[in-house]
Amino acid sequence: MWPIPRLTDNKLTVAANGDATFTVTIQLTEAGKKYLDDNFPNGSYVEGFTFLTAEDDEGVSLSVPFLGFYGDWGSLTVFDGDPGEQQNMLGTALADIDTAGSGYFVGVNNTSSAYNESKMAYGPQRGNRQLVARVSLLRNVYSVEETVTDEDGNLIYTTGDLGMVRKTYGVATQTGIQYTALLYTPGWAGRTMKDGVNDAGDWAESGKWYTYTIQATPVGSTESQTKEFKFYLDNTKPTVEDVQLYEEDGNVYLTGVASDDFYIQRIRVIDSTQENWYLAEAEAFDAITETGAKTRFTFDVTELASELAADGKNPGRIGLLLEDVAYNSNLTFVDLGPQSMTIESLNLKVGESKQANINIKPARLADAKLTWASQDESVAKVDANGVVTGVADGETMISATAMSGLTAYARVTVGKGTPVILTYGEAPELNDRMLADILDLETGIVVNLHIKSIDQFPPRWSTAGRPSVSHPSGIKLSTATGASPLW
Repeated sequence: MWPIPRLTDNKLTVAANGDATFTVTIQLTEAGKKYLDDNFPNGSYVEGFTFLTAEDDEGVSLSVPFLGFYGDWGSLTVFDGDPGEQQNMLGTALADIDTAGSGYFVGVNNTSSAYNESKMAYGPQRGNRQLVARVSLLRNVYSVEETVTDEDGNLIYTTGDLGMVRKTYGVATQTGIQYTALLYTPGWAGRTMKDGVNDAGDWAESGKWYTYTIQATPVGSTESQTKEFKFYLDNTKPTVEDVQLYEEDGNVYLTGVASDDFYIQRIRVIDSTQENWYLAEAEAFDAITETGAKTRFTFDVTELASELAADGKNPGRIGLLLEDVAYNSNLTFVDLGPQSMTIESLNLKVGESKQANINIKPARLADAKLTWASQDESVAKVDANGVVTGVADGETMISATAMSGLTAYARVTVGKGTPVILTYGEAPELNDRMLADILDLETGIVVNLHIKSIDQFPPRWSTAGRPSVSHPSGIKLSTATGASPLW
């Protein structure tokens, strides 16, 4: 029988083809413990090698690795942080998704990206929605279960035990780091449990708080860990009221009051065909701290009508899309001003005044506030009510501009006007009233009447009520008081 090898004076002698068993105790120094305590509050691995070194050059040296953990293995957190905490991988959060898997993180404002756990809400009755937990695990776990309970602790949804799940880790690829083993659950559709079946009952009561709990037992421990999210069930749409336009310092503003039974999240501006979004500074209501609050919003819309028109959209009508933190939405259409305006052209005499005829659509905005202007006031002026007055012979353009910025133009002609030409052609037989006609004339208009005849039939003419007549071949009426027969 071979003698049993013993470790004496840090030396161990083993016979050829023999075995040896020995114990090595590794003790951290106080300085080492302090370093780990200061830098690794969750504990740390301690690892290295124990060496058996041959005494001569012909011997074979051996090494034995060791691995230990300094700290409480069971206390190490299983779950990665939520959006409001430090995140080591991808974070753990609740998500409101559709059946295709796209959606939003609950509690995160979709405009400002700010996270507020007091504003976590879910609106399942928007249709085909699911509330899921996107779980990033920092440790392998034996089991995971997720539940939803109401304010009284009643169970209304459970995933059951999902079994063993690997921790989340990243793999470097050509396109970047790809994270794997993220846990997504089937999701809660917002209905109560019936006979042990998820989402088989009635809609869960709106306007109440619920708790989403994730429970997992890490490998190497018998104690489970939990992470909870409290959220508000909200199926009520937000509202908007008292929407109006006003001018200030040359700019035009749209203002109104938005409210919700819980919290407003944002307002967005869209065209009337619901294709393009406008006003990048659309309001994100991060500062609201009171549920059910009414909040006034104000947008600068000075250039909005021009932008809409440039995109081929209706410049006088927009939609205000309100969303609350549960993504319930309410689309309200409002008028920026007229959708179209046309002004009829005008012919005036010097000193004459006429009301410009403007056609505004839709008709309900016929009384919209307009700003009138003349391109050349030395030819014609226009007052605040659209009354145009001729100043001197010539042409100019007048314009009417709505508060939204939509502008219509019309030509104004001031002067003698356009000649009226009456052509009768040749006639085989003439009588005293063959060429009779009526001209509607106004005071101040000069009419030149030219009569072409053959020599044997000189023209006979008469101007009833006309004080001035020229030679027979060209009759000039310098004044007129109304309709007169020429024959």
